[in-house]
Amino acid sequence: MNWTSVWFLTAVLLVLRTTSEHDYHYINRSLSWPEAQSFCRLKHRDLATVRDQSDQRHLRLRLPPTAHLHWVGLRTSPTRRWRWSDGSGTLQEDHWAESEPKNLQGQDRCGLLWSSGRWTDSDCNNTNGFVCYELKGTDLVRFLFYSRTQTWGGAQDTCRKNHVDLVSVTSPETHTEVQELVAGRRAWLGLFNDAWAWSDGSDTSYRHWGECGGEGGGEGGGEGGGEGGNNCAAVSTCADGAWVVRDCAERRPFICEGGLKIRKTLVKLVISTSASPSSKISSKISSKGSSKGSFKISSKGSSRGSSKGSSEISSEISASILAHLNQHLKNNKVSDFKLSWSNIKDQKLPPEAKQTVSIVSIVSSEMKPARNQQLPRDKPSNPGAHAFTSG
Repeated sequence: MNWTSVWFLTAVLLVLRTTSEHDYHYINRSLSWPEAQSFCRLKHRDLATVRDQSDQRHLRLRLPPTAHLHWVGLRTSPTRRWRWSDGSGTLQEDHWAESEPKNLQGQDRCGLLWSSGRWTDSDCNNTNGFVCYELKGTDLVRFLFYSRTQTWGGAQDTCRKNHVDLVSVTSPETHTEVQELVAGRRAWLGLFNDAWAWSDGSDTSYRHWGECGGEGGGEGGGEGGGEGGNNCAAVSTCADGAWVVRDCAERRPFICEGGLKIRKTLVKLVISTSASPSSKISSKISSKGSSKGSFKISSKGSSRGSSKGSSEISSEISASILAHLNQHLKNNKVSDFKLSWSNIKDQKLPPEAKQTVSIVSIVSSEMKPARNQQLPRDKPSNPGAHAFTSG
């Protein structure tokens, strides 16, 4: 007896689903930076972007102790821009002195408030006083001037450990308040010049360069590597999660951002055989009209059972079809999936096709978020600094 059964396959593929504010996913697979970028864009949203210190702390909690360096979404860019240390982005409001910035000998890449009250660029390894800021409540900003001199990088470390960051001057009012606090002395601002860009196009300017186990980080104001080079940023497992510069071709684990993507697609399956539906069969699967996502399954076998004239499919045949579908997907380079039957009746289908609707779930164990862990508390402010409060 010849019979045909029409099944419908619902394929759960990939559509973005964001689950939390800090939606980072550690991928334990060693790829080059461009390969990791392609993987994250396919499975999630992109390689991880770190927008501020809060993001940095959450990112560190996703890192296992077994691997030393992990790719994030930062790499060198052909364009240099002046940016703010706390992640505020590209410089918009500026108060440069006349003929500044000069960038003498290509080394002046950090912003300094001069005694005149205007800005100049300076070598980040020079030492000066500096201005930090911290938040008091939702609308209150407090500025603090340190008269002891440090390099720009050292000043940034002090501000981040004890307050929020080096000061960002984003309005004329802030510029005036900082001028009054410094009172004619020189002070580092949170201004630096770099040639780095995030994979997802974010304008956030937060950087966390450092040294870790002999691995070099960015210099001064986040320089980190030569211009135009094949340099990418990797976050380390050192105590503070310092970022270091590595060749993009190196193969390393990486961090993706954004929820697992899910998309549902209805695929038609045509199953035909010359034997009864309960026969022992051998199946051959071929793609037919691949642009429409359809398959044809041809089966042969000898009858054994009393279900002639029925369109019901035995569990043995279902398992055989499932095995062949698994292999077919693998042969076509589909990965990170799991196939299963749902046995759902669909009353909208024709009578001969009401056997089942099959569900394909594509799930990867690599994409499970790490366990929630308690974040470290911010350290208290340094009481020894001179303060100015703005409300």
